[in-house]
Amino acid sequence: MDYQEILVKEYIAYLESKDRFIERSFMINRFYMVLVLLLFIAMFWFAEHSLMPFSPLVVSCAIAGMVMSLMWVLNQDSYAYLIKVKLSDVIEKMEQHLPIQPHVMEYEAMQARKTEKRVMFVDVQKGIAFISFIMFFGSFLFFSGYLYLPKLMKAWF
Repeated sequence: MDYQEILVKEYIAYLESKDRFIERSFMINRFYMVLVLLLFIAMFWFAEHSLMPFSPLVVSCAIAGMVMSLMWVLNQDSYAYLIKVKLSDVIEKMEQHLPIQPHVMEYEAMQARKTEKRVMFVDVQKGIAFISFIMFFGSFLFFSGYLYLPKLMKAWF
């Protein structure tokens, strides 16, 4: 087996690895999306069926939702780093030794079209994660406010 054959096999292995990382990234995003939705449903169900104005279950769901939203964004950033920087950089360096460079050509084509204002799918996912964090944070402030509101009102009046 000569150098060129070994390089081509390694190149194919890296491309397949990148594809697996992308698939795994989409699966993780679906997991977080479902988990955040379930936490929203649980939080509002507990709020509606609670016998007292302050429910520790509601506040716990809100805290868990904030944590999950932050983890979702951090996970997206780590996958983006692995896919774009680590794997793409290695693939581009390998392509320097090949007759053609399809990965580099694809990147250049994407950069040429980037002059148009487009919303990337990753930006939408981060936006959903950020909005869910804000909603959980607002719910946390609202529902935990019931705990301190009577004490504040007694102190003021």
